Amino acid sequence: MKTIPRIPKIHIEGAIFYITSRGDNNADIFKDEADRKVYLNLLNKYKEQYGFELRAVCLMSNYLHLLIELKEGLKVSDIMHDLSSNYTKYFNGKYARKGHLFKERYELVLAEKEQYLAPIMEHMRQASARSGTAPYNDVGANDVGAVPRTARSGESYNWTKPGIIGSDEFIERVKNIIAQK
Repeated sequence: MKTIPRIPKIHIEGAIFYITSRGDNNADIFKDEADRKVYLNLLNKYKEQYGFELRAVCLMSNYLHLLIELKEGLKVSDIMHDLSSNYTKYFNGKYARKGHLFKERYELVLAEKEQYLAPIMEHMRQASARSGTAPYNDVGANDVGAVPRTARSGESYNWTKPGIIGSDEFIERVKNIIAQK
């Protein structure tokens, strides 16, 4: 995986965005099923409002994973700002607290859809299984049409480190788009 300082929060044809976010100081961001339901309702609201494709969701008590695909003209930062700020308002009101709910900025991996949709979804399934309590929703399962592959021998990924994952051609195309911004 190639790392870059900041991945552009823009639409890139054939790309998916793997987003992770943690609670501030690793504190819980979901204390019960009602909290998860509110987050999912907000996620669906912004999915309708912005028109992005939601491929998978995993909500752990202090951590979340989202896998989305953008349409032309959308920015991940707009979606995450609205989603995070409105969920924080709900959470702070419910639990009579103030301040930040999420640790800093979300982490983002830009991946080539064709090669990495299934492996990232598998990674999310495994994270959910390891946590024992995290609901995992494979929203785009019918669209995938392939059995998720695992990393090939010698191939490992840090799915939570910002970067670009894809073929050399894909990475070059993304770098060219970044250079034009």
